[in-house]
Amino acid sequence: MKTFLERTKASPETRAKLAKPLDRRTAAAMKVKVKNMVSDLDGMAWSLENQIDMDPIKSKWIVQEIDKLIKDTKQLERTFNKVLK
Repeated sequence: MKTFLERTKASPETRAKLAKPLDRRTAAAMKVKVKNMVSDLDGMAWSLENQIDMDPIKSKWIVQEIDKLIKDTKQLERTFNKVLK
């Protein structure tokens, strides 16, 4: 499995071609993506707790990690709601 080390940087020429102002539609799409991330993580945790038959200790550990991600993602969602009006 590859580890994420660094996001690829666009060249100044590429940025000039791709850059556009943040509009309402783009901001709304970003907010929906974050909301969907929370929902997807919650669904994974629910499946691990209720549907998947595995060692309860491992399942609990994974769910705790997912809950941490949900907490961080909800903070991101609050930030988006403040900044991307």
